[in-house]
Amino acid sequence: MKRQELAHILRAACDITGDKDILVIGSQSILGIFDEDELPPLATA
Repeated sequence: MKRQELAHILRAACDITGDKDILVIGSQSILGIFDEDELPPLATA
């Protein structure tokens, strides 16, 4: 998953739930902290 895809999912989740705060846990949470160019290729595969 790429950062753009995660952002899209988070926006959709906020729209569906009506909540602006979504907690991301697990391996995809790293995408919210680092830019894709700072991560190894396997992290965004």
